[in-house]
Amino acid sequence: MSDDKDLQARAIDRRSLLVGMGAAAMAFTPMVSAGDSDDHKGHGNHSADKKHDHSRHKPQQAEVLDAVNDCLDKGQRCIAHCLVLFQEGDMSVADCAAKVHEMQAICGAFSYLLTANSTHVKATAALCEKVCDE
Repeated sequence: MSDDKDLQARAIDRRSLLVGMGAAAMAFTPMVSAGDSDDHKGHGNHSADKKHDHSRHKPQQAEVLDAVNDCLDKGQRCIAHCLVLFQEGDMSVADCAAKVHEMQAICGAFSYLLTANSTHVKATAALCEKVCDE
């Protein structure tokens, strides 16, 4: 019984984290646009005179990315726990597992877009927040 309360308490913590994360992501926009790729021409041929700007390879919202990836990890652990319960005949977490499965899909996409500094981060953050609220 206490395991169920612990699981519910962690789920509330994850939701709070994701709501805050979504709000933070919506407050920022990527500083790099997909069309800014002039310095990537001849990427393999760096000359000593022109250094390649590696700052564009780092996610602009590293803390949000870390939070999303942490949520993905916790979601994977949650699904693994649910599978054990299902094998034992306990279907009490089936609805929750379905929602976590959806959360995994959207957070995985959001993680990728954050890593890529996509121009779609803001719109995806709103969807991610909606799915995580459910």
